[in-house]
Amino acid sequence: MPPGLTLSSPAVTTDVDTLVARARTGDREAIAEVFADAHPAVRRAALALTGDEDVAGQVTADVFGHALNVLPRWSAAADPGNWFYHHTVLTARRLGGGRRPESASDPLVTALPAAARTPAFVAFARGVRRLPPQAAEAFLLHHGERLNARLLGVAMDCSAAAAETHLAAADDAMRQLAGPDFEKMTATLHKAIAGMAPPREESRRFAAAKARAFAAGRVGRGLRRLVVIAVVLAVVVAVAYVFRDPISKLFGGGT
Repeated sequence: MPPGLTLSSPAVTTDVDTLVARARTGDREAIAEVFADAHPAVRRAALALTGDEDVAGQVTADVFGHALNVLPRWSAAADPGNWFYHHTVLTARRLGGGRRPESASDPLVTALPAAARTPAFVAFARGVRRLPPQAAEAFLLHHGERLNARLLGVAMDCSAAAAETHLAAADDAMRQLAGPDFEKMTATLHKAIAGMAPPREESRRFAAAKARAFAAGRVGRGLRRLVVIAVVLAVVVAVAYVFRDPISKLFGGGT
């Protein structure tokens, strides 16, 4: 799994493949475990990419809602980390593409302690927001989430070479802005994005609620199937009763 999605809870006693296989069957505990470990990274990335708390919340809700819909079709060997980063980026583009938050309210700044919000870093964050969209994505995901070129390509829905090109362009632009302080600025950026993660307990509550919703949805779908089957059987019985004489003759009952 990519950095940030480690399935590191003490409750995990199985490998990731087994956990995903259990989640696919509707195992509530496994679903909650996968989602609880994915939630902090999704929330961090959504907030870093969109720069808006409300939009990031919608991105997070949409990503996990989609995850519930496709969960039964996940490959047994699927990597949840890759899947969640990929859909977070795509959803952030759809819901928050092109946003340039004011520095005073930009999470890249406000997630830091007051002492770290130096004029130099505020200018650096403003520069990141003015990068071309895909260059900004590559920069934030690489320096914030520590995704390498291959994982950037997966997340950004492009080749690793294209992701490297976007990242190189972003790095060049930001080096020109930051000068010799580039490494210091990117380290501060990483701290800011790390600080966007919700408390662990919040992620667990979120994941547990989604797992319950999935289980309730399965029950509802099962009941609807039973109702459909019952209605079809009732119609068949009614038709058989109405046409009992012709049917009897057809099968030799009237001879």
